Amino acid sequence: MSSFGLGAQKYRLSSLLTRSNGALDQLEQAVPTLQACDWVRLVRQSLQAQGRSRFELGPTAFVVDMHAGWLASALPISAMQKMWQTPQMMSSLRMQALAQEQVQAIALRDFGERLGKLQKPLDMVVWELSREALKSLQLQLEHDLLLRLRRYPNFTHLSHSSALHMQLAALCAAAPRSLRQLQKLFAHAEQEVLRFAALCVLSGLAFVTPAAGFASAAAAPALSVTPETKAKQNFLSAFLRKLF
Repeated sequence: MSSFGLGAQKYRLSSLLTRSNGALDQLEQAVPTLQACDWVRLVRQSLQAQGRSRFELGPTAFVVDMHAGWLASALPISAMQKMWQTPQMMSSLRMQALAQEQVQAIALRDFGERLGKLQKPLDMVVWELSREALKSLQLQLEHDLLLRLRRYPNFTHLSHSSALHMQLAALCAAAPRSLRQLQKLFAHAEQEVLRFAALCVLSGLAFVTPAAGFASAAAAPALSVTPETKAKQNFLSAFLRKLF
């Protein structure tokens, strides 16, 4: 586990690599549409490069260390969102796999003494970029998975947070949850349930297991929006309103 400074605060980070590797395989099999997404393919390429990479797009460079949990870039996240969504830019992107001993030297070469200020928490960056990349995709669940959060998304630092995401986070943090059951519970937002699952897996915040591994679907905890879940969601919503 590694930490680094972002502004005046310290963030304690975990390895996106170990959390996403396997879980992404299972999610892509369950939701095949994700396999055709350029952004998901880019995440997979970085995972296959053992999680330490340098990306170059014209004069712009990005250095990623999934093991330490950071991405270094001079661009704000909003600019990165637009960049990754431009097909011409994606096609000209070059990736270089880095060895562990190369990462710091390459990052210092690219960013110099600004490196500490330009490092961003990788899980937050991946969440934001994935949200933009997946928002127009029509996702279809081919077979059920159980989703379990390892930790909550950092809603206070995300540019967009919804009450639905907070409810889903509260449910999936308590126990593994069937994606099909979640879609039934939130029947008005079946697509958003799958997007939430994808955001969590891509960001390294969750793991998945095949639902068929349980004796029956009933083996997963029964789902309902309990008063405790609702109270937690209301608290988070009120907290976010005060912040923003």
